Amino acid sequence: MDFLPVWNFDEARRAVNALEMADDGYSLVPTFRGEPDNWGTKPPLLIWVQTTFFKVLGPGVIPLRLPSALAGFATILLLYFFVHKRSGSVAWAFFSALALISFKGYCDYHVIRTGDYDALLTFFTTAFLLLLYRSFESQRSTRWIVFSSLALFLAAMTKGIVVFLFAPGIVAYLLTRKKFVNVVSDYRYYIGIGLAIVLWVSYYFLRNSVSPGYLEAVWSNELGGRFGSSLESHKNVFWFYIYVLLDAPLFLFGPLAFFLFPKVADKKVTSFLFYLGFCAFSFWLFLSLAQTKIEWYKAPIIPLLSIMIGYSIHRIIELVQVIKFEERKSALLSILMCVVFFFPPYRLVIDEVFRKKELRHGWQWANYGWMMERLSAKYDAFSVVRNDYNATIDFYSEVLPRKHDVRINDRYEGDYGYAERILFCDEDQFKRMADRYQYQFLEGIDSCWFVKILDKR
Repeated sequence: MDFLPVWNFDEARRAVNALEMADDGYSLVPTFRGEPDNWGTKPPLLIWVQTTFFKVLGPGVIPLRLPSALAGFATILLLYFFVHKRSGSVAWAFFSALALISFKGYCDYHVIRTGDYDALLTFFTTAFLLLLYRSFESQRSTRWIVFSSLALFLAAMTKGIVVFLFAPGIVAYLLTRKKFVNVVSDYRYYIGIGLAIVLWVSYYFLRNSVSPGYLEAVWSNELGGRFGSSLESHKNVFWFYIYVLLDAPLFLFGPLAFFLFPKVADKKVTSFLFYLGFCAFSFWLFLSLAQTKIEWYKAPIIPLLSIMIGYSIHRIIELVQVIKFEERKSALLSILMCVVFFFPPYRLVIDEVFRKKELRHGWQWANYGWMMERLSAKYDAFSVVRNDYNATIDFYSEVLPRKHDVRINDRYEGDYGYAERILFCDEDQFKRMADRYQYQFLEGIDSCWFVKILDKR
């Protein structure tokens, strides 16, 4: 989990939020460098969880990422047990879980590999959708309404309005299955889901009363700003998320599920798959219409696609087994097909996670984490030169002195002192120093140089 250093921007900023909250106490308003953080406008459920892990395990990379890792594992279990319970098919349940961990966009950074919102969000949105579907199908639905409402509230408290992008798909499913009237006339949904929404919205007004300007920041960053315009140059074509999903070799098996129903199809199975399809399409359409498009925004639809993929592969193997092979040959053929289906995408996941790290956007900032960890174990003091915003430096400058007997001076460019040991991970900064000072090179990796200042030139 700590193979990669803390990533700058989102993950590192959440890390600083949680670290400051662990020091100062739980709060409605996360802070960054001691000031209310209205750049990160999401509700603070993730930060509260990370803060708790920091308090229990101590600040560090592993407790920072543990919520995402646990959420990823819980989502895998949720898919397996829900599909198995609803269908009675171990194969469909197993293939669904396997498909989920074969999506490189799910097992990579910004989702279950790092301490960001999206893994926790995906677990809660998946739980909400599956539990809500269970309430539609159950004769004794009160408990399922309660559980789905709780999951809705937790999803909204993780990443705001995102969970509501599934709403049109849910409505479309109810209309096509002629269940809409029954649901909208059931007071229990108004109580459960209504209470979840009221509590979630109340948080925004409560935080705004404590930190004025918060609601305006939410509108600019999450709602009108992010949907109606491209923030931080994240603009792309309408079909962007289709192109991104096509990077996963199993993606096309999702839509294929609707062409593989047996002649006499189980209505419960077809109803479930159409529900997933409507929800996934609704979410995809909203993401595609938004002007701000970022790859990891697709994470909440990946479990839904995984269940559809699992069904397709399950049905293909069933169709192959209809051919009159000997029992042993049929079993071997099934195993071979599983390898053919799942080995290539999982190989891509391993390759992406472990072997291509240096090609990732933002890798140059992550180098600060590698070097600061290494130097803290060797030296009693050193300086780190930053450009401007760098939450990775902020996090490690606070955490490493708690683990090692080291003093880290977080500084900008300027006059360097005699015998000062300095870390540069910016080539231009390093060259400007080299033009003005004589120095001794001590060590380095990639684009990082750790030097000792000797004298002015």
